[in-house]
Amino acid sequence: MQQTLFCQLSKWSSLRFWHQNVSSGEIMLNKLFVLFPFALSLLAQVPEGYYSTVDTSSAQALRASLHELIDDHVLFPYTAATTDTWDILEEAQSDPQQPGNIIDLYRNASLPKQGGGNDYYNREHTWPKSYGFPKNNDENYPFTDCHHLFLCDPDYNFYRSNKPYRFCSSACQEHTTQETNGMGGESGVYPGDSNWTSGEYTRGTWETWNGRKGDVARAMFYLAIRYEGGTHTETGFPEPDLELTDDVELILDYQTGDNEDTAYMGMLTDLLQWHRMDPPDDYERNRNDVIYSYQGNRNPFIDHPEWVDLIFDQVLTPNAVFSIPHLAGQAWDSNIVVYNPTAEPLSFALHKWDESGYSVLYHHEETVQPFSSRVLDTTLFGINGTAQVTSPSMDLKVKVSFRFRGSQSLTEFFVQANQTAQDWLLPNTQTEWFQWFGFAIGNFQENSNPVEIKAFQNGVLVGSSQQLSLPSHQKKVALIQDIWPDLDYRDVDMVLISSGQPIPAPVAITGNLEQSRHVFFSGQAVQ
Repeated sequence: MQQTLFCQLSKWSSLRFWHQNVSSGEIMLNKLFVLFPFALSLLAQVPEGYYSTVDTSSAQALRASLHELIDDHVLFPYTAATTDTWDILEEAQSDPQQPGNIIDLYRNASLPKQGGGNDYYNREHTWPKSYGFPKNNDENYPFTDCHHLFLCDPDYNFYRSNKPYRFCSSACQEHTTQETNGMGGESGVYPGDSNWTSGEYTRGTWETWNGRKGDVARAMFYLAIRYEGGTHTETGFPEPDLELTDDVELILDYQTGDNEDTAYMGMLTDLLQWHRMDPPDDYERNRNDVIYSYQGNRNPFIDHPEWVDLIFDQVLTPNAVFSIPHLAGQAWDSNIVVYNPTAEPLSFALHKWDESGYSVLYHHEETVQPFSSRVLDTTLFGINGTAQVTSPSMDLKVKVSFRFRGSQSLTEFFVQANQTAQDWLLPNTQTEWFQWFGFAIGNFQENSNPVEIKAFQNGVLVGSSQQLSLPSHQKKVALIQDIWPDLDYRDVDMVLISSGQPIPAPVAITGNLEQSRHVFFSGQAVQ
C-alpha cells in the first residue's frame, strides 16, 4: 500500500499531520498538534509567497498559473469517523460572536454545532453535484471540495435544488434570512435580504441573498479554475473540467447522472455581477483560511478579487498603473481624483487594500467622460490602507489629496503611472511652519519586501540604517522620531529608502503640531 505523509507546517498554514492512502484517497488525520510561537498567526493572513508563482501578464497565463497553484489538494472524506467535511465546515463557518455555533449559508441562522448527520443543517453543494460529479467515491475530488461546500438550512437546500445561480425578480418566491451579527433579516421588498427562487431544476432560478452573493460566486470561479480536467498529480485519479456558462442547454446536455469529464454551471454573467456587488469580508476570508489549513489550497478569488474580471470577463491587462501607498486614517479625508484630458471616455478600475493587506474593494467598470474628472472619496473606499487605479489608457491622470478634518489644510499631488524603483529620496521640507516629518511606504508585491531606511543631514549619516520587512499589500507609516527616537524634525535633511523589490514612490509627510498645515508629496527615484 502506497502512502504519502503530509505535514502542513512548511507548505500550509496549520500544524496538522496526516497520511493519505494513495490507492484509495482516504485521509487519516492524526490528532497531533505541534506548538510553535507563530502557529496562531498563520491563519490570520495569506501565507508568505503563496501567490509568488502567479503570472498576471494575460488572462490565459493567469488561469494556467492559478490552476497549477491550487490543483492537487488533499481530499477529505465526505462522512467518516475520522476528520471529514462536517468537521472542516463546522470550523470554517463558526459564528465569530458565538464560536459554539455555525452560520448557515442561505438562511443566515446562527445554530449550535451538532456534528454530522443532524436535523438542523446539512451540506450544500453550491455547484450542484448533479452537474458533473453526482457519485461520491474516493476519486471524486469536487464532491468533497470544501471550498464550494457550505453548511445550510435543510429546507433552503431543498428549495434551491440544482437551480443555477442568477437574478430573479419580485415575482419570484421569497425565502427570508435571519439577522445575525448585523447582517440579514430585512425582507418583503425585492431583493431585501432574502433569497428568491422560481421554476424547477436546471431551468429554474435561485438568487442568493445579497450578503452571500459574492461568496457563492467566488466558489464557482474557484471550481472553474481548480478543475481543468486531467488527473490528480498525487493520486492519479481523473478530474472533471468544470466550466461556467450562460447557456442553460449546455448545463442540461452534460447532466447525465454519471461523473463526467466535462460539466457546466451558470449563470456566468450574473455571477460576475454578484462578485462585484458583494466583496470578500472577514467571515469569508476566515473560511478560506480554515479550509486551506486542511486541504492545502486556497480560493484565490477571495484573496485577489480583481483576478475574476481578468479571467472570466476578459478585462485587458492595464497599461497604466497608479499606485497610492497611503490613504490616511480616521482624522483625514483622502480623495483620489481621476482626469480625462481627451475627447473620448476613458475606463479605469479602483482597487483598495486595508491596513492588514486584505483586498476590500475592487471596482473595474468605472468611466470618466471626455475633458472631465471624477472624485473618488472615503465614502467609496473608506479610510486607511493602500490603493491602485488602473486603466488601459496612458492618457488617464490621477491625483491624490489629503485634508485634515477640522482644518483648512489641503495637500495634493499627481501620481505617476507605472513608476516603481528600488531606491527613493524623500527630502524634508524644513521650515518654521512644521514640527514633524515622516513617510509612508507601500508594498504592492505578493511577497514581503525588505526595506532599508537611512537619514542624512549635511552629507552626514545621522540616522543609523534601519531594516524592516514590509508585508504584501501593506504599508509602513512612521515619523522620524518613530524610527530614530534621538532625532528631531530639524535633524534630518533627507531620508533614503532602499527596497529588495521595486516599490512605487513613497510619500513624504510633514506638518505642524496644531495639524493646521501639511505638505505631502511623492519621493524621487534614485538611479
